[in-house]
Amino acid sequence: RYENVKNAFAVTAPYRLAGKRILLVDDIVTSGATAAAMVQVLFKAKAAEVSIFCLARGIGQTRS
Repeated sequence: RYENVKNAFAVTAPYRLAGKRILLVDDIVTSGATAAAMVQVLFKAKAAEVSIFCLARGIGQTRS
C-alpha cells in the first residue's frame, strides 16, 4: 500500500501552505499509507503543523 501512494500527491502552490496549520480529514484509515504520504508532502511544502482526523480506523489490518 505504501508503494501505491508514493509520489501520488503534490502541492501545486506551496507558498500558500508555508507556516500554516493543516487539518487532514479522512473517512477511513486502514494502513495509514495515504495519510502518511500526504503528511510528508505537506511538510515538504513547509506546513507548520499537520493534524489528521478520521471517522473510522480499520482494525486487524496488516501493513503491506
